[in-house]
Amino acid sequence: PFSANRVYVPARYAGIEPVLKDVDTSVFRAIEDAFDVAVGRVSQTVNAIGCPTEEAGIIGLTAGAPVLQIEAVLYTRAGDLMEVSIATFDPQRFQVRTDVQID
Repeated sequence: PFSANRVYVPARYAGIEPVLKDVDTSVFRAIEDAFDVAVGRVSQTVNAIGCPTEEAGIIGLTAGAPVLQIEAVLYTRAGDLMEVSIATFDPQRFQVRTDVQID
């Protein structure tokens, strides 16, 4: 793997965990489908940090090696918190491409 990702959701969406074991989809998409909500806003922050020990084991890097960490906070169209995702990436194998369309 070239990344490790941790996803946190508010308690109101805690029932989504069993669905994620049976479906090959993102957490936010599963929440949208199960709770009839839609992402309305995404706030992202990208930082260069020293790789945390647990993530280093997942990605195959040395703890403390430089990595990129992306924190994404997703909100519903009503403005309620939907998800917080903290992803750690090996910068040698990382690429950004964004293509957003909102109807």
